[in-house]
Amino acid sequence: MIRPLEQSSKQLRNAMMKKMGEVIEGFGVIIPQSEWEWFGTPGHFICGHWCRFHLCTKVGGWLISTVGAYVHPGYGGGTEIREREWLNENWPGEDIGVNRKYETMVFRCGERCVVKKCGCNMPEIVGSEEDSRGYNVAGEAAVGHLELCLKYAAVEGESRP
Repeated sequence: MIRPLEQSSKQLRNAMMKKMGEVIEGFGVIIPQSEWEWFGTPGHFICGHWCRFHLCTKVGGWLISTVGAYVHPGYGGGTEIREREWLNENWPGEDIGVNRKYETMVFRCGERCVVKKCGCNMPEIVGSEEDSRGYNVAGEAAVGHLELCLKYAAVEGESRP
């Protein structure tokens, strides 16, 4: 059985647009979204490649990474069917931190990946997280990711000439 989304796509989009308006009004975004870079892989968490949910965005000198819906491969016993059964019974997966199923972390960007086989061009993380948030609902994680992107677009912009 496939689980329904916690919020419909339309509700999620409306919540994100509302939050964007609030953040833009409150901060005045300096780095426009057209300059943000989006990556198709998790940006942090050692088990991030086992997370069903991940967003990763470079905003200026910051890497904002959100992961969640974590399913360790041991729960599937080596088969996709058993893994799906486990996930259906334990939606949306295992905690990735204390009492949270999703998390967003913000890091300073380092050098970009230059591994030819990879080709992702994603920057490495420098140091520890600068900011973080935890969530238990995918829709809240998506909105929270965007909030932090907008926050750091404004912070980064403050230091621009």
